Amino acid sequence: MNVRRLACVLPAFPVLALGQATQSPTDLLHEGLAAMGGEQKIQALSTIHLEASVIRSMLEQSERPEGPYILENNQVEEWRDLAHSN
Repeated sequence: MNVRRLACVLPAFPVLALGQATQSPTDLLHEGLAAMGGEQKIQALSTIHLEASVIRSMLEQSERPEGPYILENNQVEEWRDLAHSN
């Protein structure tokens, strides 16, 4: 009985998916800009500062598959000067 219900419900999923409205890429872009404070605020940025810490496990470079694994640690800091295109 459960198989019959599943067989009746599964064909309805594509029909339900088609009924949902998809957003255009332009609408998604405007939503993202609004979430970050608006287009004018983003255009007014003069510098961007990015800091990241990365830990990478190099599994295939290790001597044994069960470990210990070789770890690579990196610190990244980057500044972008948007006012002068640097």
